[in-house]
Amino acid sequence: MRVDQQTGEEVAAPFTVLGSFNPGTPAGVPYITTEPDYAAPGEAVTVKGSNFTPLTQVQEISIGNAPIGPPWELPITSATGSFSIASNVPGIMEGGQVVRVRVTQPPESAITAPFTVNGGSIEHLTIKEGFETIKGLCTTVWSFDAQNQEWQVYQPGLPPWVPVYDELIPGKGYWVKVTEDCTLTYGPSTWDLKAVWNLIGWRRH
Repeated sequence: MRVDQQTGEEVAAPFTVLGSFNPGTPAGVPYITTEPDYAAPGEAVTVKGSNFTPLTQVQEISIGNAPIGPPWELPITSATGSFSIASNVPGIMEGGQVVRVRVTQPPESAITAPFTVNGGSIEHLTIKEGFETIKGLCTTVWSFDAQNQEWQVYQPGLPPWVPVYDELIPGKGYWVKVTEDCTLTYGPSTWDLKAVWNLIGWRRH
C-alpha cells in the first residue's frame, strides 16, 4: 500500500485474506422454527427464521409444499436477517410434513424443519380459511342450497352480526367473484381465477 510516498518509501501493514463467506449468514447458518411444531389444518402457526440475508423479501414459506399465506403477505427479513410470520396450517394431509423457507436459496436448497399435521376436522372449513390465498381479491361467493332451493351468499368485510353463509363443502359448486386474475390455492389444489366471476367445484385434496 502506498499513500503519497516516494518510490522505495512504501509504508507496509499486514493484511489477512479470510476464507469464503456465505452471504446473508453473518451469525451462522440460516434456520427456522415453528410455534407450535404440530397443528391441524386451519389452526394457527408461527414460522420464524434467523440468519437469512438481511432486508430481503422472503420468497417461500410453505408446509407440505402448500403456502401458508398469500404471496403478498410474505415478510422482509430484518436488518439482522430474521423474520416471523403468523398464519394458518393449510389443508394438507395428516402426518409428518416439512416446512420450507426460501429467501435467496434456490428451490432445491430451501431451509426446512419438520412439522406434524394433526387430524383436526376440516369438514366445516370456512370460506375465509379456504380462500386465504386470495384474501383482498375475493368480493363475493355464491352457492345454491338445493335442499332448501335458495341461494346463499358470502361477502367478506360485513359486520359480524350480519348472518352470512361461510362454509366450504367438498364437491359443491361456488360462484366466486374476484377483482383481478389470480390463483386460489388450498393444499395441493389450485384454481386459476379470472377477473369478475368464476364457477369452481370445491375439493379438499
